[in-house]
Amino acid sequence: MKIDCINIVNKEYEILKEQIFKLKQKKVIPHLVILQNNNLESSKKYVDIKVQKAKELGIKVSLINDFGNEEELIHHINKLNNDKSVHGYIVQLPLPKNINQNNIFKVIDPKKDVDGLSLLSTYNNYINNNHWYPKACTANGIMKIFESINYDLSSKSVVIINRSPIVGKPLALMMLNKNATVTICHSKTENIKLFTQNADVIVIAIANKYFLTNDMVKDNAVVIDAGINVENNKVYGDVSPCVYKKAKYYTPVPNGVGKLTVLYIFKNLINLINESEGK
Repeated sequence: MKIDCINIVNKEYEILKEQIFKLKQKKVIPHLVILQNNNLESSKKYVDIKVQKAKELGIKVSLINDFGNEEELIHHINKLNNDKSVHGYIVQLPLPKNINQNNIFKVIDPKKDVDGLSLLSTYNNYINNNHWYPKACTANGIMKIFESINYDLSSKSVVIINRSPIVGKPLALMMLNKNATVTICHSKTENIKLFTQNADVIVIAIANKYFLTNDMVKDNAVVIDAGINVENNKVYGDVSPCVYKKAKYYTPVPNGVGKLTVLYIFKNLINLINESEGK
């Protein structure tokens, strides 16, 4: 069964619009900054989607892309940390190879950390702190999908094919907190099929068109496709369409997990503003 991610986000956006309206009544115009410097088509497409959605919501969005090295990026981040007109920012990943992303995460201000990548956000989410801290948007969006279909992750075998700081690692922690048994596979994992064939849940985000095939999935598995592949201006996922008939639930691409990722960017932004105001 296809999971209707558009329906999930539309309900959440109605709540978000009301929150934005209340902020504007207080003369607060939410302001998001996106720092981007890579040539990936999938990244460009995501940035375009974020900008368009921000405009629809009445959120001010600014782009910064005039940096070519780590020092310049850190300079921009430090300026944003001290800019009271900016409520939150995103460092678009992946970064160029000449930039150490861990050094970037160290200087992200948790009070403006829309993607949940700052050291303080990462630590508090690792220990499952009850106080709200921004969580990685894609991982959080995936958890919302399970909530929306009333799927109990407790005791389930989960395979995540991704180990990034915005998907695989935070998602594994979130699922462990729901008592799932989690395995992470990645580019150095040999024979991934051995892990996926018996999994109750498979989450994949590796930007490899139709990597997950029918023979890798058991009947009635839940398959979450967070992969984005752009070819000739068309978007494809990491899951072959032949898997859909075997899956109990699956997310489509496009109009799937990406919709939730964008939603949680703006949810995090509004929550950051409310936290800064002590509400």
